[in-house]
This record gives sequence, C-alpha cells and structure tokens, in this order.
Amino acid sequence: MKSLKHLATNAFLLLFLLSCGHTETDGYKINGRITNPRYDKKTVYMVDATGQKCDSAAIKDCKFTFTGKHDTTKVMELVLHENDSDLFPIILPVVLEKGEITVEMGDMVYVANTYGNDKMMKFLIEKDKFTDSMYSKSLSPDSVKTEFATFLVQQILKNGNSTVGKYIFNSFKNKLNEKQIEECKIIIK
Repeated sequence: MKSLKHLATNAFLLLFLLSCGHTETDGYKINGRITNPRYDKKTVYMVDATGQKCDSAAIKDCKFTFTGKHDTTKVMELVLHENDSDLFPIILPVVLEKGEITVEMGDMVYVANTYGNDKMMKFLIEKDKFTDSMYSKSLSPDSVKTEFATFLVQQILKNGNSTVGKYIFNSFKNKLNEKQIEECKIIIK
C-alpha cells in the first residue's frame, strides 16, 4: 500500500512538472529567421493594410520575434529594408492567428506553421509560379493583365471567405474588372 501511494505521488509530481514545461501561446508568436546576413542588425516592421507601422522587431544574430494577441485573425505584412533608401523592401504577408508562426525572410520568403499561414504560403507559391510562367510567354501587357486577373479570381474563389481569400481580394482588387469584383464579392463577406 505504501509503494502504491509513493507511485501515485511520483506520478502526480511528474505530471505537474511536465505541465509546467508546456507553454501554449494564448496569442501569436512569430519566430523569424533572416536568410541573408546583410539584413542582420536591421529592423523588421509589421504594417497594416494601409502601410501604417504597428510594431517592429530588431534582428539579432539573424533572428527576430513578434508576439501579441488579436481578437480576430487578420493579415499584416512584415517589411524589411536593406537601407533607408531601399525602394524594393522584402514584404511578407503573415496571418496573425493563435499559435507559433515560422517566418524566413531574405533572398526568399517563407511563412508556415499555422492553418492560415500554410494557406498564405500556398498562395504565394502559386503567385510565383504564375509570374515565372509569364516570362516564358510572348504576351502583350494587356494579355498579361487579363491572365493575372483570372489567376487572382481563381485564388480568391479557392480560398473563399477565409482570411487569406479576403487578403487576396483586398490587396489585388484594383487588378480586377467590375464583373470579376462582383463574382468575388459573392464569396467575400
């Protein structure tokens, strides 16, 4: 009987200690890594849809972190400039949602580890594939615009009324004609 109490006490103690080591995030945590060392000791900015800076993180040893909470899932963009006069910064849309989000920025970008960010990464890959395919075609600028608009509508319909679908619609609505906008508005609420 004494050994049974001892075993139960040890099991309870072990479970208690294990639960103390487990930390589930209540909000989001972005664990970022910079893949090009020339960006080390720079600053990554988090901006909203209007371009307003909402947060920043210093890069140290090619790593950075953002943490926070939001009532609703939304997309923000991480922006990284090489210098103050950089006209073409690295921009990465990130879905702020509960969980630990993995980000890589540098010569290539990557976002993953949550449902919304996995969907965002799929969209970014598809967009890159589309862009690459346009280089191999001999199309007029108007034809490229038309094909891009068709691609965007397909992506919006594919992602539906999700955070990613809304992001694509709101970010690229100016590339769509009125008929395409109305078609997307049926899904985007």
